[in-house]
Parts: sequence; structure tokens; C-alpha cells
Amino acid sequence: TTAPCERGSVCLRVTGQGPAEGYALSVTGDSVVVAGNDHAGLFYGLETLSQLLPPQPAAETPGSVRPVRIPAATVTDAPRFAWRGMHLDVGRHFFGPEFVKRYIDQLARYKINRFHWHLTEDQGWRIEIERFPRLTEVAAWRRETIRTKPS
Repeated sequence: TTAPCERGSVCLRVTGQGPAEGYALSVTGDSVVVAGNDHAGLFYGLETLSQLLPPQPAAETPGSVRPVRIPAATVTDAPRFAWRGMHLDVGRHFFGPEFVKRYIDQLARYKINRFHWHLTEDQGWRIEIERFPRLTEVAAWRRETIRTKPS
């Protein structure tokens, strides 16, 4: 059994029961309980809770706390498919680090659990990694590459 959640509290639990990545979210006038079937389920339950929060402007005084009202809700959810993925192709199109980080954050927000990062093309390796210089010295070039290797 689990202890009741104290009034005005947010309680997080991992139950170890139910389908993988599933969760139950309960928002009442007294408390908020997020119970994940596993750690991933708890994370996804917290993502759902964050989607219930109203957009909040920054506080006028740094460090001040504003009360937040969350609508009462009961959500029980588990993924229909174990593999929910998205792809980002940086082999042909460059995306900077900030874009990639924001992209991954958005995947998490929508409970996408697989990220396929397409780093290379058949023409060769594109990212210079100083620790592994042979990747770009050798693997970035091949006979079939349209562009010739610089001398």
C-alpha cells in the first residue's frame, strides 16, 4: 500500500505494476499524485501534468512564488506502441546544438521514446571529431563521392 498524499502536496510514485511506460495522474482539490508503472511512466505522467499547467509569465520579483491552479483531472495512460520514434537528418541538413536540444525536449513532451539521429550519408562521415581524426580523414571520402577530396 502507499501512504496518502498530504494536502497541498505533489506525490510521485513508481508502482512497478501495469504496462511499460504507463502512468496514472490524479489532480484533486487536495493534492496531485503521479504514479508511474515504471520510471519512464512517471516521467510521462509528469509531462502530462506540465501540459495541464497554465502558461505563467515570469514573476515580478526574482525568487517569488505564484500560486498555480491546476484543473481537477484523472488520467490513466499507457502507450499503444512500444516504439514511438522520430528522425532528425543532420547528414544532409545542418541543425545547431540548440535546435537539436529543443527538438529532443519536444519529443519528450509528446512522449516519443526513440530518437533516430541520422549523422551520415552514403557519401561519408560529416562531423569532425578531434579525438577521432581518421573518421574525417578516411571515412568522409570514397571513390563514388561526387565531390573530390581536397589535397
